[in-house]
Amino acid sequence: MEFVFIELPKFKPENLSQKKLQVLWLRFLTEIDENSLGIADELMNQSEIRVAIDCLEESVFTRGELELYERYWDQVRVERTLVEGAELKGLEAGIEKGRLEGIKVGLEQGEKIARYKTAVYGFKRNMTDADVSELTGLSTEAVIRLRALFNKYGEDTESHIDEA
Repeated sequence: MEFVFIELPKFKPENLSQKKLQVLWLRFLTEIDENSLGIADELMNQSEIRVAIDCLEESVFTRGELELYERYWDQVRVERTLVEGAELKGLEAGIEKGRLEGIKVGLEQGEKIARYKTAVYGFKRNMTDADVSELTGLSTEAVIRLRALFNKYGEDTESHIDEA
């Protein structure tokens, strides 16, 4: 347990938020006692005061109640850890799946570029469109589009392959 002493006359609030907090703490210290049946919403909405109220509630537990309370929060922590672990495993599986999909797409694009470069090589050797299509496995339409690029750009066709 930790005690923090604040002498309220020495606490000089510098802004409206600190002034409000000072008033709420004064209310907490003067309104909350063993006869309190309820706690005002303004106090419950302030996180620091809510922590103080939780500590106050725990302080009245019997030893048995405190052990039950601690076991409850231990179970909550275990469940949170399990959920976070499952989420992390799911995230890792998703990343791995995405990585593999990225590799697959990269290989497909690399294969496509290799076919286009082979087609350009065929054009440079004066091969027919049918021969280039057979050599590369590209459709006749794709070979015709590449031939048009080759006729337009000549030796620089490879840098414009993405236009095909």
